[in-house]
Amino acid sequence: MAFKPDVTIIHLGLNDTDPRNWPNYRNSFSSDYAALIDSIRAVNRDMQIYICRLTPIFSGHPRFLSGTRAWYDQIQALLPQIAASNQVGLIDLHTPLHTRIDLFDDYLHPNRQGAAIIARQVANILRPLNRTCKWLKRSVRIWYSNVTGKIVFMVRELQQLR
Repeated sequence: MAFKPDVTIIHLGLNDTDPRNWPNYRNSFSSDYAALIDSIRAVNRDMQIYICRLTPIFSGHPRFLSGTRAWYDQIQALLPQIAASNQVGLIDLHTPLHTRIDLFDDYLHPNRQGAAIIARQVANILRPLNRTCKWLKRSVRIWYSNVTGKIVFMVRELQQLR
C-alpha cells in the first residue's frame, strides 16, 4: 500500500480452490475481493485497477479430484461480476494458457514461459495507457499470487514490451 501504484493488477482465486478454503469461504469471496479492491483504491483514487480471470489448473494437480475443478469454474464465473460491480478492468489470463499444460510444471503455477505469456497479456492492456499516460513508466505494480519468484521476470518483461 505504501507504494501507491498508478496501476494494480490482481490475480487471485487459485488458492481458493483448495478444499480447506472454497467450501468454507465461498460466500465471502466476492465481498472479500471488493474489500481488497477498495483498500487498494483508497491509497490512490486515480489508480487503474484490473483483476484477472484465473490461469488454468490442470488435472495432474493433486487437488484436482477434490472438487477443485468445480470450484475453479465457480470462481471463474464470479470474476466478470466482481470486475463489473467494482468498476475495474478484467484481464483474461485463462484463454491464452488453457491448452498449454506444458507451461505448468506443477499443473497450477506457470513456469517462466507461462509467465512471459501472462506478461504479454498484461502489456496488451497497459500499452494503450502507456501511450497516453507518462506516469505509467514510473509505477507499475503487479499483484500476482503464488508466483513470487516470477514477479521480477514479469516486470522486466513488461518493461521490454513497452
